[in-house]
Amino acid sequence: MKKILILILPILFSNNLSSMTPSPTKAALIYKYPDQYSNPILLGKGAEREIWGSSSNNLAVKGTQSKTLCGKYTNEFTILKELQNSLSRYNRDTTFTSRASFPKPNRLEIISETCLLFMERLYPLKESVSGYLTQMYLRYKTYNKKDVSETQIKGEFVGYNEIEKIVNAYPKTSTQLTNIQQLCYDLGKLTAIMHLGTKLDGVGAQVAIAKQSENSRYYKIFILSFFQSNDISNLFKRPTKANIQTIVDKIFEAMVSDYYYPMPNVAGFSNFRKGYFDFANNIARTSNRAIYTTITNKLFAKYINEWIKQYLITYYVRDNRFLRDNFYNYYQSIINDPRLLNGILVDITGALKINNWYVDEQNKYNNRELYNKIDAKLVQLLNASDISDIANKLKLITSYPK
Repeated sequence: MKKILILILPILFSNNLSSMTPSPTKAALIYKYPDQYSNPILLGKGAEREIWGSSSNNLAVKGTQSKTLCGKYTNEFTILKELQNSLSRYNRDTTFTSRASFPKPNRLEIISETCLLFMERLYPLKESVSGYLTQMYLRYKTYNKKDVSETQIKGEFVGYNEIEKIVNAYPKTSTQLTNIQQLCYDLGKLTAIMHLGTKLDGVGAQVAIAKQSENSRYYKIFILSFFQSNDISNLFKRPTKANIQTIVDKIFEAMVSDYYYPMPNVAGFSNFRKGYFDFANNIARTSNRAIYTTITNKLFAKYINEWIKQYLITYYVRDNRFLRDNFYNYYQSIINDPRLLNGILVDITGALKINNWYVDEQNKYNNRELYNKIDAKLVQLLNASDISDIANKLKLITSYPK
C-alpha cells in the first residue's frame, strides 16, 4: 500500500507534473482525512516544513518529511503538553489564559513518511495586512514588514507602536492598565512560565498576537514554535553557582537572538519585567525562592546591560572612536555597582536623547562637548544618594519589583 500511495499522490494533487511538486503534507492530509481536508488552507511554510488548516476544524497541522525535523516535532509535541501543564499548575489568575497562552497540542501522526503535528489553530487579526499571523517585534519602537513569498510564509512583523495602535482598537482588558501595558505584563508572565515553570530556554520561540477563533472579538498573545527549544530542567535540579549562570546565559541568548521581547527603549518594558518577576515570586513560594530570585535578577541585569551596550554604545557612539573607547569605562562603573544594578539600570538613551540633555543641532556633532555632557550625567547618576528620586526625574520605573 505504501508504494502505491507514493506513486498516485503526485497524480492526484498536482495540476502540472512537469513544473509543480506536490506538497507531501497536503497530500498526506487529503489521503488520510478526505472529508476534513478536501480543500486545505496553507497557513505558513518554510524550509522543509508547512502548516495547513481546514475550514472544517480548528486545528493547524505542521508537516515535514525531514527526519531531523520530525524528531524535533516529536519533541515539540512533548513541550506543548508540558507548557499546558505549567499553565495549570502555576497560574493563579483565572483571566490570564483568556489573554495569553501557548498553542494546545492535539496529536502527532506519521502518514506515508510525513510527520504531522496537530495543534490548536490561531487565527489572524482583522488588522493583518498579509492575512497571516502577526508576530510582535516589541524590541522595536516601530517596525512593519511582511514576509510572504512563494517559497516562504512567515506572516507579518510589527513593532511596539504598531501593536499599541492595534490593541487600542479593542475592548479594554484591564481596569488598571492600558491594553498595551497589560499585553506586555502578560507576555512577561508567559515568558517566565516558559523559562521557570517548564524549564525551557525558549530558543527559536516566536511571539504572536492572534484570535483564538475566527469570529472572536478579542485578541490573545501566544508564544509558539518550540521545535528548536531545549529542556534545561537538569540545571535546575542541581542549582550550583555554575549551573545558575548557565541557565541565565541560555535564556539570555534566546531572548536577545530575536526581537520579540521588550527592552527599556519601549514604555511597556517595565510591565514586561513586572510580569516576569511576579511569576518568579509566585513559583518561588512552591520551590527554592533563592534560586528563582537569583536567576531572575541576574537575567534582567544582563538583559538590560545588553540593551545599554546595544542602544547607547552601538547606535549613539559607534561612529566616534574617542566616545566608544572612553564610554566603556563608565559602562563598567554602572554594571559593577551593585546599588545601581539593583536599583537604577535606567533608560540611558531616553535620559540622554529623549530629554534633550545633550542633543541639539548646534552641538550634536561636537564630539568632545557631547562626551563631557554624557560624562556629567553619568556622574550625577553614579553619585546620586536617592535612586528613586533619579527614577522619578527620568519618569521611568527602574527598581526591581518586590
